[in-house]
Amino acid sequence: MLGVFAVVPAPNLPAQVRDWHSPDFEIVVSSLTAKGLLTSREALGRSWELLCQVFSRFCVLWQSYTPFLRRLNSQTTLGSSDTPSLFVYQLRELLWIPSSVDTLRCSGHLYTDLVRASTLLGDRAPDLSVACASPPAEMLRELGMMVEVTVPALINELMKWSNEAGPSFTMSLKRMRRILMQLTKELSRSRDMVISEFQQSPLLWIPDSPTAYSNPEVDTPQLGRFYYTRDCCWKDDSRTCGNRISSTACPFPQ
Repeated sequence: MLGVFAVVPAPNLPAQVRDWHSPDFEIVVSSLTAKGLLTSREALGRSWELLCQVFSRFCVLWQSYTPFLRRLNSQTTLGSSDTPSLFVYQLRELLWIPSSVDTLRCSGHLYTDLVRASTLLGDRAPDLSVACASPPAEMLRELGMMVEVTVPALINELMKWSNEAGPSFTMSLKRMRRILMQLTKELSRSRDMVISEFQQSPLLWIPDSPTAYSNPEVDTPQLGRFYYTRDCCWKDDSRTCGNRISSTACPFPQ
C-alpha cells in the first residue's frame, strides 16, 4: 500500500525502484464515499468516523513510510528526497480527509496554521477534524497542506461558500472587507485571475439588510447573498437609482 517498492536484481547492484499509486487505498476511500459522491459529514454518517480513523492510522504509518522512502531515494534511481512518489500524489488528489467544517477536503485545501487562516476566513477556515490525529510535520508538508491563505485559496473558498449558500448563509461585512482588501493587495501579481473569477462567478457577498451598512467594522454575522459584480453598484447615497437596487449596493471601499 505504500506505493513504492524496490527490486534488487543482484547483490551489490543498485536497486531499481518501481513507483506506483495504491489501488487498495483508492478502493477504501471510494467505498466509504460512494465513489466521491458523498462529501459532507451528514451524508457520510458512519463513514465519516471511519475516514477519521483511516487518517489517524495513516499518521502512525507515515512514521515508517518516510524513512523507507529516504533509504530508497539515497540508494536507488528514484531521485532526490524532494521527489514525491505517485502514492503521495494520489494522497494529495483524493477527497478523503475529514475537515473542521464537516466536509471532506483534499489535503491542499486544508490549513496547518488555523490562527492565520481564521483572520481572513473566520470559523469557515478548514483544518483537520478534531476527531483526526495530529499528523507529523513532515506529513503536512508532503501532502501539501496550506500554511497561508493564498489568492487561489481565497477564490476557492468564496466559490465553495457561493455554491453552498442558502437563505440562511451568514457572514459579516468586516470579514468580506478583509477578504477583498487581501485580494486587492495581491492584484499586481494575480490581477487577471481575480478579475476573471469575479466576472464569471457570484463571489461578492452583500448583506440582505441595508441596516448592516451602518457599522461595517462590527464582526457580526448577517444574512446575505452572493452576487455577480455586474449585478452590484457602489452605494448610491443620492438615491439616483431609487430603491430598486439599494439592496445590492456595494458597501465595500473602492
